[in-house]
Amino acid sequence: MRRAAIGLGAVALGMVAAGVVRAQGATLERRLAAIGDGRAEFSTAARADACGDGRTWYRIGGDTWAARAGDGWTTDGSAIACAVGPLRLRVTVLAGEVLRAEAFVGPLQRDSTAIDLGRVAGPEVAEWLLRLARGATGRTAREAIAGVALLPAPVPGAELAAVARDEDRARDTRRAAVAALARLEGGEGIAALIALGAIGDDGWLAHEAIRALGRSSDPRARRELRAILADRRRPESARASAAVALGNDLASGDDARALRAALPGLEGVGARDSILAAAASVGGRETRAWLLTLARDEAQPLTVRRRATLLGERAGASGAELVALYDAAPDTETRGSMIGVLARDGSRAAREKLVAIAKSTEAPVTRRRAISALERFDGADVREALAGLARP
Repeated sequence: MRRAAIGLGAVALGMVAAGVVRAQGATLERRLAAIGDGRAEFSTAARADACGDGRTWYRIGGDTWAARAGDGWTTDGSAIACAVGPLRLRVTVLAGEVLRAEAFVGPLQRDSTAIDLGRVAGPEVAEWLLRLARGATGRTAREAIAGVALLPAPVPGAELAAVARDEDRARDTRRAAVAALARLEGGEGIAALIALGAIGDDGWLAHEAIRALGRSSDPRARRELRAILADRRRPESARASAAVALGNDLASGDDARALRAALPGLEGVGARDSILAAAASVGGRETRAWLLTLARDEAQPLTVRRRATLLGERAGASGAELVALYDAAPDTETRGSMIGVLARDGSRAAREKLVAIAKSTEAPVTRRRAISALERFDGADVREALAGLARP
């Protein structure tokens, strides 16, 4: 009895599939609506730098990963064999309405519960996904947007930009559209992101667009970020966002110079801190020397001197340079914080400085911090110094 029921179900599914196949001349949207209730899947070409396992996760380029919620996956070892293959979209339909549009990349794997619509031309898939992104809400819209980012060029960025600008949409959906613009193959979304970053009456959107530009290695994106940073007509919040976006692994020498040059033109503590932190993240010999100079410069605001002192470690300062930063610290509070920096560095110069601080006439709280930091080390020199401090 159970076997017969399963057989009839398979026949019914086959009849529905046949009906959909006979309607191949109809648009993809109509073919999906004709399903009524159920699942369908179809495939198209994926962008050249996309790969995945075909069923759980995929990757775009070298740094953008996506995985289905609840499916365990790892980026360790052979488990991440990333195979190129088509883009497969599995669509869930309820009463003719699309509720899900899950994307998979890699070896083509069929879902036995879904009607197979076969191969669909890329431009038609792009048009359908963009229309779904505009008309749907919540997860459905975000899945459609994610699918758009997996398509090969050309993909029109204007449609995603319209979703990003729509203040009636949830911010998660708008943010997904902005992120997808940064990922479009061939940098096709960069011009739209630059325009979004210039919108003066929507600070949130401008901030999101500037952040997305920072994730792109496209030369136009880096030039625009430097231009925003240097433009004193822009709000300091936008310039601070540009600084943060520049201070990442994609930074160049031009970016580092732009960050250092922008500091004198900023007045807000938060904006200055963004510049200093971004420059320190980029690092380099010139940036380290710049931070040392700022730390010693009594003409600088106290907040700038403090941050320059504490960010030397992030900029890759040597033990000797950290000692110099400690000596230039403008107050007891900053010197106390530098104790932890010296302890993390742990070089010979840092250890010797901690011993000297512990033996010095510094404030008692600073000396106690130095002694506590020395207790982390087990070298003979440190043990001897601690023993001497313990003796009356």
